[in-house]
Amino acid sequence: MTANPAGSTSNLDGELARRLSGLVMGPEHPDFDEARRIYNGLMDQTPALIARPADEQDVSEVVRFATEHELELAVRCTGHHIQGFATCDGGIVLDLQDLNQIVVDGQRGTVRIGGGCVMGDVNDTTLAQGVITNGGTYDSVGVGGLFLGGGVNYLVRKYGYACDNILGARLVTADGSVIEVDADSEPELLWALRGAGHGFGVVTEIEARAHPAPPEILAGWLLYDIESAPEVLRFMRDYVVDLPDELFMDLWIFTIESEVYHLPAELDGKLALGITIVYLGDAEQGEREVAVLRERFPVIGDSLAATRYGDLRVRGNDTGGWNRRGLVNFWKSEYLPGLPDEVIDGILETAQGLNPGSDFYLLPIQGRMTEQPDGGAAYGGRTPGWMIQIEGIWPDHEDPGRDRIAWMQGEHERVIAPHGLGCGYQNATMYETPERMRNLFGEEAVARLNALKQRLDPDHVFHRNMQDLIWDSGGGAS
Repeated sequence: MTANPAGSTSNLDGELARRLSGLVMGPEHPDFDEARRIYNGLMDQTPALIARPADEQDVSEVVRFATEHELELAVRCTGHHIQGFATCDGGIVLDLQDLNQIVVDGQRGTVRIGGGCVMGDVNDTTLAQGVITNGGTYDSVGVGGLFLGGGVNYLVRKYGYACDNILGARLVTADGSVIEVDADSEPELLWALRGAGHGFGVVTEIEARAHPAPPEILAGWLLYDIESAPEVLRFMRDYVVDLPDELFMDLWIFTIESEVYHLPAELDGKLALGITIVYLGDAEQGEREVAVLRERFPVIGDSLAATRYGDLRVRGNDTGGWNRRGLVNFWKSEYLPGLPDEVIDGILETAQGLNPGSDFYLLPIQGRMTEQPDGGAAYGGRTPGWMIQIEGIWPDHEDPGRDRIAWMQGEHERVIAPHGLGCGYQNATMYETPERMRNLFGEEAVARLNALKQRLDPDHVFHRNMQDLIWDSGGGAS
């Protein structure tokens, strides 16, 4: 689809506003400049219009309006995807934030989630009824984009990716019609929405599995000095394989901020290795499971404690710290079948050149993540092993220059990619290629997804997403 020239959109906000119950903002609106901004400050684009539908009918109207006027369409839940697909220059941003209904059905073990909901609200609502669902670890992450592209949080080893827990959805297609998706009515589309769901329409609602919330958990982190990191990482690559599915762990190599972690001031600014630990069960049993991590290696920080799942939250990432909205970000991820010495040594060497705020993130791919859910899922990323992510983050007032991004990209290609599977976690990676995206899904899945694209969106109205790289024609992930 070709976007209209910017100069021809000057009167469209009033025209669209007359067709909607929700809010329409043009550049003259006092809140427009703030509303156009997304999580990654690197992606600074200015749409012609921002539409906030009040309901599903409004969503259909926005889609029809965009196609009628040949305007590029960017669909936004919260704008967290690091590649910046939730905005565009000169087109329409369809902002789903007012589609935020959440309905828990405890009898069926399900939760229906509006396409504009954030994880914090979902957690609050489900926990109040004694259940939890997969999603993200940050409260302000949008459910729609997260679930449709994979989805990782503390439940992932026990219950699989968030996308594996999708039971149904409502989808507005390129002609503005609405499809109810479930295993009986649209099994192939349900399969696609589980991890490859961004390119077929606007998902206005997701129905997901809800799981019983444990009354108590063990949660926190252990920190090790960087000198211990090689030995700890070599131990962890074997240790994580046989852990119970109730025990989630991830690892991160980062620069210590002593006040944040309540550590002695002399550790401020030093590199360290952290291990996040969440045991979804009796805290004493959890302590026994991880005792070796304290006994075998000296720790410099330890926050492990019994707590409730509802207190296991990362709040305020849009307003403070290195995760706040508007910072400049470059992320690259890779799935690997193992964690060889060359990768361990390489990432520790590269970490010496990272600025404060940037880090390496390592996630073991084990447990239910390696299995297909009932009915199958389009998402790949099932090979047991690791996902490694380099996360570059800079202050919003600092021009990172393409040289710093190029250096990180080069380090990924030099240190990590030669040992990887030729693909990464699509919710947390940038500047991917058609080959890498096809590797993620596999050729058989790509063929099935292309057939669905031809049926539902042959004109590629919905092309601002990672799946745009896998289409046989008309794609390109612009």
